Amino acid sequence: EGGATAKNAPNRQLERVQELAQGARQRGIRRPGSLTRQLAWLVNSDVPRVQIAVTEWIGHWRRTDQDNTLAAIASATEKPIALRKAAIRGLTAFGETQTERLIKIFNSETEFDIRSAIVSGLVTLNADTAAKLAVELLGSGEDNDPSELVSTFLGHKGAAAKLTAALKGKTTQDRNSTRL
Repeated sequence: EGGATAKNAPNRQLERVQELAQGARQRGIRRPGSLTRQLAWLVNSDVPRVQIAVTEWIGHWRRTDQDNTLAAIASATEKPIALRKAAIRGLTAFGETQTERLIKIFNSETEFDIRSAIVSGLVTLNADTAAKLAVELLGSGEDNDPSELVSTFLGHKGAAAKLTAALKGKTTQDRNSTRL
């Protein structure tokens, strides 16, 4: 019986995170009680889907006692990309107070997917800054698919115009020096 309980523990952890997340969405709960120890334990779970869920929701819950944890995860190159993206979404959910921190991570990062996730998050916080960083990312000459990034701008009112303005007159760094 103990084995069955241990085997179900990850599912119970995930259910708990989802219950708290649902409460946050439905009732506007921003800070679910005194969960600092519980959140730290869940962030370090051995179950990736639990880590990802709680990492993202820390920002939605405005757990300011955990923003440094999210920044550390977002910056940790040894962590899985999905977890790092969840940390970026969590930092973004904190709001504009995290803009400078996200820019700092962007500037120190080399992974296109992480840089793209940061720009996508910044679109909701500061479309001008996001557009500037998107131009830098798109002009880096890397052979990556920018469609998700561009879709983010198209999905936010006024952001596409900011990206268009930032791209005006710029060229890519590719073999053909294509004008954007």
